[in-house]
Amino acid sequence: MNGHKRQVTKLQAINDEEEEVVTLSDVIQHNDQMTEAANAVLGDASDTHCSYPMGYMRQAVFACMTCTPDARENPQTRAGVCLACTYHCHQDHELVELYTKRAFRCDCGNETFLPNHPCHLEANKTSRNARNTYSQNYGGLYCQCHRPYPDPERTTPEVMVQCIICEDWLHEEHIFENLDQNVECSPKIVPESFEEFICLACMKEHPFLMAYTVQTSEENGVDDQSSILSTDVIDCRLHFKQRQLKDKGLTTVVPTFWSSDWRKELCECSSCVSLFEKHKIAFLLDPDDALHVYEASARARTSASGEEMAQRAFATKLTHEQQVEVAKGYSRMKQTLQQYLAGFAAAGKTVKKEDIQTFFQKLNQAKRQKIE
Repeated sequence: MNGHKRQVTKLQAINDEEEEVVTLSDVIQHNDQMTEAANAVLGDASDTHCSYPMGYMRQAVFACMTCTPDARENPQTRAGVCLACTYHCHQDHELVELYTKRAFRCDCGNETFLPNHPCHLEANKTSRNARNTYSQNYGGLYCQCHRPYPDPERTTPEVMVQCIICEDWLHEEHIFENLDQNVECSPKIVPESFEEFICLACMKEHPFLMAYTVQTSEENGVDDQSSILSTDVIDCRLHFKQRQLKDKGLTTVVPTFWSSDWRKELCECSSCVSLFEKHKIAFLLDPDDALHVYEASARARTSASGEEMAQRAFATKLTHEQQVEVAKGYSRMKQTLQQYLAGFAAAGKTVKKEDIQTFFQKLNQAKRQKIE
């Protein structure tokens, strides 16, 4: 796998570039990709019931810039809401999709939002969720460059990778930016294949994790009996790996990219468990914490139809008014959209920004006529 990345796609760019064009195959491919993303991120998240009663858990989170306009400058005003609350409590608001966050409980309607924005789904909530943590993402900013995503001023493709500890997103070109140029970290590029990523800032906060970057002969597939025996009889795997790290002269902290099973190598002796707890990263010892585990479970639990999940994904790229419309009638919208785009394909024409806007304008007009 290529870790957890996000990027501005060609279809998404029609909202920014007047001359950008898309083909029917672009739309279909984009829709399939978004369906897959929705299944993984939203899983069986309810769009009618607030997730607050379920407590602190990994879930898709959204920040409302309309309700928390000072969140970018003032961390004390930051907050997040669940999927259902975006539909029922923050309709027509400016929302920022934060992907998923671990150990999060919905803030909608607590003291950050009151008295002007109560939660319409769950009235009995505490004034604050003490265990929630709020990064710059809740102010709509990402990476060490502190820019929004998508960045309206950016003219080049935008690809970001999420750190599994701080859960911030970093641009690929910024991952090695603060690394000393003399440091041996070759190559200073994001690898083609990896499952999890830890940014430089988090590695500096928890430098003992560098020891786990050292592979034993056994892990390399070499039948080195002395190495295998050594790891079997020691009480603390971390101490053993730290000695290996020192022997190899690898003393510099760098950003790290990990395979899917790297957490299995983490030592869980009493001393190491205390160390992880002291550093507040004991979640790394939980096999169910890994995002790929969450995504696999989310796909398995999804009871909604593929079309319903596709409408959720496609809706995240539209205005919130359009999200609600699409959520209520995706099958009709999908058929209408395919017929609309097929006309362009048959005529050999490309689809432009204005064409997509016209389609949704007509869709909204039809909705209003139906209501009236």
